[in-house]
Amino acid sequence: MQIKNLSNFNLYQIFNAAQTTKTKNKPSLALQQMQQRLNLQKINKYDKALTALNFKFISLKKAAENLAKGNKSVFQNLKVVSSNKHIVTATAGSGASKTIHEIKVDSLAVAQKNRSFETSLITGDGDTDYDTVLTGVSGNLTINNKTIEIGVSGETDTLRNIMYKINETKDIGVEASLAGNRIIVTSNGELATDIDIEDNTTGGSAGGPGGLGLTRSANSGSTDTTAGMVISPQDAQFTVYQRQINSSYTAALISGDENATANTRLTSLSGTLTINNTVFIMGVTESTDTLNNIKETINNADTGARAEIKENRLVLITNANDTNEFKITDNTTGGLSQLGGLGLSRGKNLDTRDKSAGLVQAGGGTETFTSFTNTVDNAISNLILELKSVSPTNEDSSNFTTLEIIPPNLRTKEDVKSIAKSIQDLFSEFNNSMSELNNSLYKNKATNQKGALFGNKKLESMQSNLLQAVNTTTVSNGKIYNLKSIGAEIGDDKRVTLNEEKLKNILSNDFAGTENLFTSSNGIATKIQNVLKPIYGNHTIKMGLQTKEGIDVLRENYRYSQFDSSPGYFYDFEI
Repeated sequence: MQIKNLSNFNLYQIFNAAQTTKTKNKPSLALQQMQQRLNLQKINKYDKALTALNFKFISLKKAAENLAKGNKSVFQNLKVVSSNKHIVTATAGSGASKTIHEIKVDSLAVAQKNRSFETSLITGDGDTDYDTVLTGVSGNLTINNKTIEIGVSGETDTLRNIMYKINETKDIGVEASLAGNRIIVTSNGELATDIDIEDNTTGGSAGGPGGLGLTRSANSGSTDTTAGMVISPQDAQFTVYQRQINSSYTAALISGDENATANTRLTSLSGTLTINNTVFIMGVTESTDTLNNIKETINNADTGARAEIKENRLVLITNANDTNEFKITDNTTGGLSQLGGLGLSRGKNLDTRDKSAGLVQAGGGTETFTSFTNTVDNAISNLILELKSVSPTNEDSSNFTTLEIIPPNLRTKEDVKSIAKSIQDLFSEFNNSMSELNNSLYKNKATNQKGALFGNKKLESMQSNLLQAVNTTTVSNGKIYNLKSIGAEIGDDKRVTLNEEKLKNILSNDFAGTENLFTSSNGIATKIQNVLKPIYGNHTIKMGLQTKEGIDVLRENYRYSQFDSSPGYFYDFEI
């Protein structure tokens, strides 16, 4: 007998009907096993759906953290501007303080180099090159306890072949190159690492002991005094100064002329400025009535501080000393600032129109460092220095390279592009999560097929909370910001569409408000993290093909309870 069209039957209905016939008896073993198989099928089905959701949620969580994770947020990326990129550059890590440092590089870290004789001297023939056979040269080279045979057993070598032999020797710690018809052997480990090298080759026409001449002892008696060890390893040495900096109001605010520059006469300025007990009288002589003239007057006196003009401000910076601090009393008056005058001391920094005046940075002393490499990560906290060349030796202060740590300058296309990409990534991961939830929770309109997690109220609530998080509104400086502000909207499919050009435009022109929309306590990225936090808590998300952190919470709270310990029985699913 054949049974057809069983596809319309519900196995659970069959099972339940069988159960009603045994109301007074325990389920048979066969029915118990069927119950276990059916429940296991449901577990596998739901588990697969939740695992897929888990992957989406993890990616969404990471994208949100990238935008709103304290000082690690892309909005808080710091830049380091070097006044001389040929001397030293730097990159800032999270937590770097927004300060100004000055660097003076006394020496770079260099590796030991050993040079051989030229081929013409080894062979006695002036018409030779790297591929000339070195007839008669034999013996061995021992470099860092690795021995290389040269010209043995009737084999003849060239400088090129010898270079290959050195470079093909495993863990030898050096790199051989060709230059000027010589072999150059250079340490390829830490720059200050010595090369333990012994040249026991002989023969050729170099004179003295002959051979390749890669060590200084081989240079004895030879007409080629440049062979042998030509440079010893050397540490880098540099000095870091963190100096006190005081900045005045802008010339425009002092003079009342919005077009004023450092050369504009400050006719209303008067009073006194005292720097380390040296008193300067303002507004008395013509030599002190522009910011440039004030600068020259200060620099012509030995006050322990030097004056500069930056962005039409007068900036005072201490000269190098142990503390890098100076005493200043600004009793000048005049101008449009609230308290008037130059505003060079913190007491004058009360005008909301120019908060950059007053004490910008306190002195931090002077410290000299040595390093075996030109990449230095232990001199300034959360800053990686790249030493490029030695500072010039000048009598004035121009031999210092200034490193200024500042927030990103969002007027550049590169900065706008970088942050816009992170916002796009967040919405992309949000859309992926929404699609996965839609597929799992609802019926497919085309096929009328239910999703694997159809009707799960907890997951429906999570989806609603995520939608509310993205559709949030924030206020910054009295202005309202939402998705529409940045060129985005949520469609009927619960997915976000974004106008990338409008996003980049608002980042360029209203960075603070856009940052607030994503990173404030009511911001999009912050609220997404809060929705996902009950699943992932503070766990570190481990990437890979293995089960992710948080999947157990999803299984427990969003699908079914744990099975009990009695043999083979599962609790009902919480849907």
